[in-house]
This record gives sequence, C-alpha cells and structure tokens, in this order.
Amino acid sequence: MPTWFLEDYAAVLLDFQRFRWMGSLVGGLDDGAAPDTHRALWMRRHTHHHRFREVMVGLSGQGRYGCRGRVYPVSPGTIFLFDANEEHDSWYPTFGPPCCHLWLHEALATDSSSLFWNICEVRDHCFVRSPATMPLALVRLPGVDQFWRGWDLLRSRRTDAVERGQFFITFCTLIVDLYKHLANPPATGDAGTQGGRDVVAGIAQVIKHNLGGDLSLAHLSHLAGYNKFYFLRMFRKYQQCSLGAYIRQQKLRKAQELLGQGLKTAAVSDALGFANPSGFCRFFRQQTGKSPSAYLNPDISH
Repeated sequence: MPTWFLEDYAAVLLDFQRFRWMGSLVGGLDDGAAPDTHRALWMRRHTHHHRFREVMVGLSGQGRYGCRGRVYPVSPGTIFLFDANEEHDSWYPTFGPPCCHLWLHEALATDSSSLFWNICEVRDHCFVRSPATMPLALVRLPGVDQFWRGWDLLRSRRTDAVERGQFFITFCTLIVDLYKHLANPPATGDAGTQGGRDVVAGIAQVIKHNLGGDLSLAHLSHLAGYNKFYFLRMFRKYQQCSLGAYIRQQKLRKAQELLGQGLKTAAVSDALGFANPSGFCRFFRQQTGKSPSAYLNPDISH
C-alpha cells in the first residue's frame, strides 16, 4: 500500500473527534445547499441508487456531493452514510472543487466480513481513482459484520442515543481495522487473479440485487475500477458469460419469480427497470417464447 495514503490521511481517519456524521439515519441533512451548478448540470443526469450500502469519508479538500435532491459540503472528517436504494450522486463532476474521499461499499457477493473500498479524487478538473484501489479493492476485516448489524439496528431505532453511540464506535473500530490491514496487508498467492475474480463476483451480485437500477456498462465498469473493454473481458472470463447475457438471465429469473408471486406485469416491469410494460413483455417473449400471461397459464394462446 502506498505510504502517501497512510501518511497523508491517517490524521483524518484516526481523529474520531472530528467526524461529522451525515445521512438519513443520522441527521445533518438540513444544511443542503440551494440549487446550483452542481445540481443543475450534474445531478439531473448523474443520480443513481442501488441495493448495497455505502459510506463516504472526506479525506481532503472542500468537496460537495448530492443526496436526495440536495447538495452537501464534504470536508475532511465528514462521514456520509448512503442507505440501500437511497438516491445520490453517481461519481463526481470535473467542475467541482478539488477533494479526496474514501468510499466503503457493502460487498453483497461475499461473506458478511468483507467490504469493497476505494479512493476517489477530483484534481486539476479531472476525476481520478487511486491506483492503490484499481480495481476496486475487496478486504476482509473483523469489524465489518458488526458494523452492518449496527446499521440495521440504527434503521429500526434511529432515535436511540445508545444505539447511535454504539454504531459510531463500530465504525471507528472498522476504520482502525482497515488502517491496520493497509499498513500490514496479508500475503497472498495470486493476488491479481483473486482480486479480479472477487471484483467480478461482487459486480455480479450488484447486478442481481439491483435489477431495477443503473446496469449500464459505464456505471458497472466504473464501479469495478476497470475500463469498459477490459471489464467486459474480465466479466466473461470469471462469470463464464457476457455481461449482457448475465443481466438478461438475472432479469428473467427475477421476472419469473415475481410473476409467480402474483405481481402484475406493470409492477414487474417497474421493479426490473423497464421503461414500460410493453418493453418488458417484448423482453420476456424474446427470452421464453411466451408472453408473461402465457407463461403463467400455458392454456392461454400466445
């Protein structure tokens, strides 16, 4: 791990008293900025949501980030919690102020002790990601499971001061665990191969649990930390099928599941991110040779 990360940002990551918490579960969202260039030129086309939870930690600079239609300042020590399916910015506009942020992503594909992490920067009017986390880095830490459990408790008892305090403590413990791991990473045999396999597995699970969200190649390859063409090759290598085929398989699987539960075609179409029910019906017929109604009732003519 490059020493610049440890030397430059340890003072922020390990100074827990300077942490400023923000998010729908912890408050701090009343200070959102009025509509501005960020909102008008970026958020309108660069907002997304997904099934996995994320944490953003301000490391340097005076950046800003959009959440739920408003723009918020992010300074060193700001911790922003993005809950599952909560709308927020998709990456960063290059016209924004210089800043550097640490991201922690829930790893739905792996065991509960794992998470993905990466570092994003805006500098010299360019958006860049740290070479240290290209591709997205998967790490197993002892405090991850406890942190996500604390998050779950916070959802159900967000006004409980004790639960909030315990949750904040689990995050601080998680940061210490991450810092120790980066300072003394465990030896691995074929780190590159395993890393690529883990990232593709993680993206596969992102797709599986976010079938109604943004599944564009640009978004998925950006999340994985590969360029588009390399990501497509890696995905096929480790998933044994193309990205498009995997998305179609998962959408069809989920469609059959939801139809079997009695959901109407319009509801299934909306859940899977189709523009309209007729588009979903065309997709379903292309994949199965039957309409949704004929699939559920074989005696119906199609």
